[in-house]
Amino acid sequence: MPRDKSASFARIVPAAKAEFLKKGFAKASMRSIAEAAGMTSAGLYRHFADKEAVFASLVEPLLSKLDQVYQTIKERDYELLVVKQLDEMWASNAEVIYFLDLIYDHFDAFKLLLC
Repeated sequence: MPRDKSASFARIVPAAKAEFLKKGFAKASMRSIAEAAGMTSAGLYRHFADKEAVFASLVEPLLSKLDQVYQTIKERDYELLVVKQLDEMWASNAEVIYFLDLIYDHFDAFKLLLC
């Protein structure tokens, strides 16, 4: 019977986040992530193909949300442009507030991307 990987995956995520935040992408290592997660490097490679895949798993949820927000804003602005309500398009600051909330809700992921 196959083993449930969810318990080890739950240990990998915080270990990987800490490793990338502390050392940055270039200096982070799969071996250190595995050690911090209490597993072997081979065990970590059963979950992720490489360091890029581990990093992607940490930032992908944020990138998906950013894309959703972008698509929503783009559609709204296009509709306002079609009906020539440019003042309305520029008057709203809801996007700024939403982006600030998004940054604070996903602060570590933003820090990983920017630093």
